[in-house]
Amino acid sequence: MKATHTPGTWKLLVDDTGDLVRVVAPTQGGHFHVAHCNQEADARLIAAAPDLLAACKYVAEIIQGGDKISVLE
Repeated sequence: MKATHTPGTWKLLVDDTGDLVRVVAPTQGGHFHVAHCNQEADARLIAAAPDLLAACKYVAEIIQGGDKISVLE
C-alpha cells in the first residue's frame, strides 16, 4: 500500500481567543482539517509538512543518482 497525504499548501487558522490553532488544507468547498494545536509553533511545523516532504524526496532522488538539480520553490 502506498502512503498518501493531503496535498499542500496547508494554512493556519487561529480561533478568536488565540488559544487554538488549526492546520487546514484549502479545498474547493472550504478547507480540510489536518490538525489542532495549542502552540502556534507546532502548527507552523505541521503546516510545513508538504514542503518538507517535497524537499526530502528531492534530496533522496539526488542521493540515489538522479540528475535532477533545480531550484526548489
